Amino acid sequence: MSKKLKLILNKQTPKATREVDGRPVSGIKDKELMLEVLDFAMSTPHAIGLAANQLRYGLWRLNKRFFVYKFNGMWDVVANPRVVAQRGAYETTEACLTWPGRTIDVVRYSKIVVQYQDITGNIVDRNIGGREAQIFQHELDHLNGVEEKFIR
Repeated sequence: MSKKLKLILNKQTPKATREVDGRPVSGIKDKELMLEVLDFAMSTPHAIGLAANQLRYGLWRLNKRFFVYKFNGMWDVVANPRVVAQRGAYETTEACLTWPGRTIDVVRYSKIVVQYQDITGNIVDRNIGGREAQIFQHELDHLNGVEEKFIR
């Protein structure tokens, strides 16, 4: 695990200021950083997802458009994600590592169609449903700087 990576707790997630949608993962340094974030998330108790902009690397906030998440015991790296379509809106309550001990009420979609790049830069188109869709949307909210008000 990288000793330089630290979780930014109890602050609004900073919105990524540099959009990189549509561009491939930009080389070995970004891939190495993605693997470090993945390693950090895997070693963080109870983590099921982590957006790059929830972290700082040494003194710098990570300002990259990627997140990692776990579903069915498998971790995935998602770069430059976007939701292409969504249906089945529902309200739910979620917890977050950024806000220990608190929950938020949010609207999610039970089925989403997403597009993103994997760690090798390949474009991935997927239909995602259920709990995996909820996790994906939660991490994408972090990347987009969306933070609902914690109410409990």
